[in-house]
Amino acid sequence: MVLPGWEVFSDSLLASDPHTRVIIAFVEGIRSPQKFVAAAQAAAEAGKPILLVKVGRSEAARQAVQAHTGSLAGSDAVCDAVFRRLGVVRLDTLDEMVEAAELFLTCPLPQSEGVGLLSLSGGQIGLVADLAQNLRL
Repeated sequence: MVLPGWEVFSDSLLASDPHTRVIIAFVEGIRSPQKFVAAAQAAAEAGKPILLVKVGRSEAARQAVQAHTGSLAGSDAVCDAVFRRLGVVRLDTLDEMVEAAELFLTCPLPQSEGVGLLSLSGGQIGLVADLAQNLRL
């Protein structure tokens, strides 16, 4: 199901859709934070991750969003904090979003907190495991 960005979070439609397993969105601004929070909570309760690319990290991008949509992009630090609290996965590019969607569709969601490693190379996974241990992850 594909909806315009503003409709994705207008209610819990995607969270309740039996055919939707992962919700992806490209967002310029969030006009109704309360509806966004309610929809994100409904998605989390349904076990459906939200993968989101939100523009507006820089002042220039925020100005471009306001000129394009007429809405404020909001503080990026506030958006990041809200996304983290709600379990929304924020990605930087559309390519990352597509790759993350594939990953979330083919791999089960983690059942606990911690670090998960995924690689096609045993050597790379060993290197990352060493780094994770050094960082006490």
